[in-house]
Amino acid sequence: MKAGKDLISRWKCRGTESAFFIFAFAFLLLAGSCKDCKKKDCDNGSCLNDVCVCNYGFEGPGCMTTWRQKFIGNYSSDIHICDSGIKPDYNTAVQTVDGEDMEVEFTNLADLGGIVTGTVDSENHLMIDAQSVGNITLWGSGDMSVSRDSLWVNLGISDSTGTDSCAVILLRN
Repeated sequence: MKAGKDLISRWKCRGTESAFFIFAFAFLLLAGSCKDCKKKDCDNGSCLNDVCVCNYGFEGPGCMTTWRQKFIGNYSSDIHICDSGIKPDYNTAVQTVDGEDMEVEFTNLADLGGIVTGTVDSENHLMIDAQSVGNITLWGSGDMSVSRDSLWVNLGISDSTGTDSCAVILLRN
């Protein structure tokens, strides 16, 4: 019987030692991965396996770039063709909207003067919900071509005389 008790007590000790070593290994593994994340500065995201996983609205190696930043700048119209005809060249500026990570603001879009607000996403798409500029209602959608530094926009414009559809290419100055 004594031999059986010795065997049981040895097993209990080994079980305790095994649990300790498993716990110590897990702790070191977790502590090591936390250390790796501390090396990676993910301003607007979190670190997963030493890679930044960005929060919604941010991109880039350290999640420091908002999706809208690539849209910001001054543009000249390269092409502005509407159902009603070709429009003259004009300049427009795209700026940030305070407190809104996904919104941009156009000044003088479609040579209408005034300000038009749009929303951007991670795929370089632009969406302009219907809004008024003076007595004109404008809406549309478009895409940013980062490689060509241009913005392609399809617009709908309506006033008291009717509705016009336009295709616009804006080139960054």
